[in-house]
Amino acid sequence: MVPSLFEGFGLPAAEAMASGLPIISTSAGALPEVVGEDGKAGIVVPPRNPSALAGAVLSLVNNSRLREKIGKAARERAISKFTWTASAEKVVEVYEEEIKKKRERKN
Repeated sequence: MVPSLFEGFGLPAAEAMASGLPIISTSAGALPEVVGEDGKAGIVVPPRNPSALAGAVLSLVNNSRLREKIGKAARERAISKFTWTASAEKVVEVYEEEIKKKRERKN
């Protein structure tokens, strides 16, 4: 569970996801980018909403199939998006895009 009010990236969430744990996070900061769409690889609740947080916890506690489904999807998301290779590929993509923009400005 990552009930943060602000997260720059959400490394604890990504690490939990990589371990196959079902994650609950708030929609604060960069957490939605890490966790993804609500209900797929994690449950996303509004920040400062203890009722929503408690409801999400209870839904995972009471539903083993949901825990397994979200945990599996979380691991798949973490492995596909947050590896060193994926990060390096994204950096190259950003550099290539900026180089292209700079060339277009020169012409």
